[in-house]
Amino acid sequence: MWVACVAGSVALAGCFGDAAPASEDAPPAGGTPTGSGPAPQFGVPLGADALVLRSPVRVARAGGGWLLVTDARQRAVFRVDPATLQPDQALAIDGTPLAVGMAGDRLFVGNATRRTVEVFNHLGQPAGTLGGVGGVGYPSDLAVDAAAGLVFVVDGLARDVKVFETGGTPRRAIGAGATFESPIGVAVDPARREVLVSDYGNPGASIPAAVKIFSYEGDFLGAIEGNGTCAAAGCRGAFSRPQGVAVDDAGRVYLVDALQSSVLVYGRPGLTLVAEISGAAQRLRLPSDVILDETGGLVVAASLRGGVARLSGLGGAR
Repeated sequence: MWVACVAGSVALAGCFGDAAPASEDAPPAGGTPTGSGPAPQFGVPLGADALVLRSPVRVARAGGGWLLVTDARQRAVFRVDPATLQPDQALAIDGTPLAVGMAGDRLFVGNATRRTVEVFNHLGQPAGTLGGVGGVGYPSDLAVDAAAGLVFVVDGLARDVKVFETGGTPRRAIGAGATFESPIGVAVDPARREVLVSDYGNPGASIPAAVKIFSYEGDFLGAIEGNGTCAAAGCRGAFSRPQGVAVDDAGRVYLVDALQSSVLVYGRPGLTLVAEISGAAQRLRLPSDVILDETGGLVVAASLRGGVARLSGLGGAR
């Protein structure tokens, strides 16, 4: 249950309870964790000399332990070795790829040019779309709960999160209307059945950047606001350009701030700030996304650096 509170140095619109909200969704029989299923096998359609990350946007886990990274400049989805963090295969995209995720043998790619989420099998062969061409105005990020059979897609143009079944059937829109200002990133917490959405806010209207939190059914639960606590030495916990967001098994939230090139970590209860990972030491120049790999370490996409970096769960380099 949520109550109004202020926890630590981070203003919250509410506080978490331990129990997950009741669900009206009926998960399909079976189901697999996100990133499980067959390993992606794309071949190398761009040629070996093009297997270089230049402008990575989003990163996701795939089957076989592989990582997937979208690259807007290369117009491709790269399969990345989790040990070396180097790409070895690429899937060419007809347009600008942004969001990426995988459930079983289905690969989902947000195509900003075609304004849709394209679906491929693990061999890179087309298998349809979510919402049809033009159905998602700006698919900047997506998150998959494969066990529940759901895909959550941020639409920056419509300013909502569109929920689809992994088979393509639309379920609902979360936060439609005035709830979001400029939504950009999304993560899900399957254990709590929560959807976390990073939002730039509107500085001109004195609306701070935030991570807004909803139930799977679309009920607003609360927000981590980006105004933090400021003093002469600087601002602790403040963020203004939130991008990718991730959640670990303990419910900790990891948030990328692209402007400060940092990763903020919020712990439970109350989602108070517990760590701030400076990008200066890790060369995280304009980081755009963060995920947890199979070892519990953080993998961060850095768009200006042109690659991905691995950090420990609370910020130590590995």
